[in-house]
Amino acid sequence: MTRISVFRLYGFRHISPLAVFVVIEVIVRAFLDVAFACYVKSANVRCLLFAIERAKPLPMAKRKKTTRIPGPKIWAIAAALLLAGWIFGGDDPQMRKNFFDMAERLLTEQPEPGEMIAGGARIIDGDTLDLNGERIRLYGIDAPESAQTCKTGAREWQCGAEATRALVQMIGTQQVTCEKTDTDRYGRSIATCKAGDVSINTWMVRNGWAVAYRQYGGEIYGANEDAARNDRAGIWASSFDMPWDWRKAH
Repeated sequence: MTRISVFRLYGFRHISPLAVFVVIEVIVRAFLDVAFACYVKSANVRCLLFAIERAKPLPMAKRKKTTRIPGPKIWAIAAALLLAGWIFGGDDPQMRKNFFDMAERLLTEQPEPGEMIAGGARIIDGDTLDLNGERIRLYGIDAPESAQTCKTGAREWQCGAEATRALVQMIGTQQVTCEKTDTDRYGRSIATCKAGDVSINTWMVRNGWAVAYRQYGGEIYGANEDAARNDRAGIWASSFDMPWDWRKAH
């Protein structure tokens, strides 16, 4: 499907090219960097959706397609993608095609919201909760395992247990709300969760008690991980094995 047919698909058959260009020029400064960054991440449309907080899908999520008409933010990013295709793909037809394909998928594959669950949480470890008897694995992050240790100089400390305590303190007595998006091989629900109005997933990464689990969509927490590393927050003040490497070794 070409860039023109994408617009015709939604009934915009008589748009002046100049008008389209003017609109794109206004929005491109806000979205062009995001578009290119998401292209670099393997043309990941879901990266764009996360960037505008339009939806929170998982790469492995079992989501249904919807026939909802895209909103203004979706159209704006689609337009930025089309322009990015011309700018960055001027001498590279494959790159240009990738940008145009991203715009098409963005307009036609919007995920529906996941199932919501709310209640009081019991903390299992730094990335796992029990919510109303249902085991919840926090999406896109990986915290040190409960028995895992980190090392500061010659001193080893229980960073897995500290990550768990940090999550307990962060949530406190607040109600937790989670949006479920998938179920993992252990039967746990994968979810993004909030304590009050604060994202638990983001908070754990930004404060250095979990890392971005990029293998499973955690690239959206990359900037928070970089900030925590620069601040030497939490486990970043120590040397440590990435949780997935520690699991393999133990």
